[in-house]
Amino acid sequence: VGYLGGSAQEVAAYRQAVLSLAGPTAKAPLELANAMNTVVDAGFKGAEAVDVLRVAAKASTAGLGETAKIADAVTVAMKVYKNENLSAAQAASVLIAVGREGRVSLDEMMQPMQSIAPVASELGVKFNEVGAAIAAMSDMGLSATESGTALRSMFTTLLKPSTDAQKALTDIGLSADGLRSQMKEKGLLSVMESLRTAFTGNEEAISRVFPGAKSLSGVLTLLGQNGGQAQEVFKSLAATGVGTLDTAFATAEKTITVQFNKALAELQVIAIKLSETLSTVVLPGIRALSGVLTQVSTAISSSNQDTKNLVLVLSLAAAVLGPVMLGFGLFFKTLAGGFGVMKNAVSLFMTLAGVVTGPMILAAVAIGVAAVMIINRWQAIAAGTRVIVN
Repeated sequence: VGYLGGSAQEVAAYRQAVLSLAGPTAKAPLELANAMNTVVDAGFKGAEAVDVLRVAAKASTAGLGETAKIADAVTVAMKVYKNENLSAAQAASVLIAVGREGRVSLDEMMQPMQSIAPVASELGVKFNEVGAAIAAMSDMGLSATESGTALRSMFTTLLKPSTDAQKALTDIGLSADGLRSQMKEKGLLSVMESLRTAFTGNEEAISRVFPGAKSLSGVLTLLGQNGGQAQEVFKSLAATGVGTLDTAFATAEKTITVQFNKALAELQVIAIKLSETLSTVVLPGIRALSGVLTQVSTAISSSNQDTKNLVLVLSLAAAVLGPVMLGFGLFFKTLAGGFGVMKNAVSLFMTLAGVVTGPMILAAVAIGVAAVMIINRWQAIAAGTRVIVN
């Protein structure tokens, strides 16, 4: 979560939140980190950002969709309806209820709801009513896009009706001011019912009041045919509280899939913490080794040709000796076969061979250290070598 910006303390707090939520919500740390980025980008900080992340993760586990997309939808709703103090849990509960009551997924409802919500909020239409309208229309066979277009056209006209629209409304006994008041007092469904009654059999009036909203006529017709069903959807959404999210999450939490994902997320958190712990021990060693190798490389580069040749010979010897000893070990092991008297000796030889053929980095360090020692004492070694050769 380092890309989130903010102070070191804020980043550390977000990181801790991601790790602490992974197991309980059955979400991978990376998915939560991406969602946290979405939340912070939306302008939420500190404890509020963590709460949104927790809600989005629970809603995702409940089956609503990807955590980051849920976080996006929730933060938009919270900002649009900030005057009503809409919480993250309330927004997520409405989204879950819309998916449950209607035939629409989160991906399908997001764009229409984000487009409608600002205008709806200005009219006093509650977030659950917007969700209920989309859910009811989807039940009637309309797509979320068609529903969104019709609702936005209606809301925009009621906010700023044209002169012709005002006259058309007057002709059927209605007014924009009256409908706006009715919207705030009795709700969206009541206004839609009034429009349906007034516009029945009068397609021309609909087109005058709501120009460009061809789907609205169909919506009102369907509303008349399925009025009882729409009322039930609106009633259900009106009763939606934060318990909807908690209930959906608790139900999902009992499934094998979520239990498996929870265990997997916990393992990922353990791996992250373990790697960080090990890094505090391993990194200093790597840096020290890097320093030694740099010194060795510098010393060899600045030495004369005889010294370089000697280092080359030592390196080749180390490279050849290990495989040779291992080969002898395998040979003796095969030769010993089932003879118990030779097993201990062979085992000892194989251990020695394993040491010689150990990690390359240890060999490199050994050669490097030896090279430095030889370079520092080259005069004495050269003199002794000449004596032995002679």
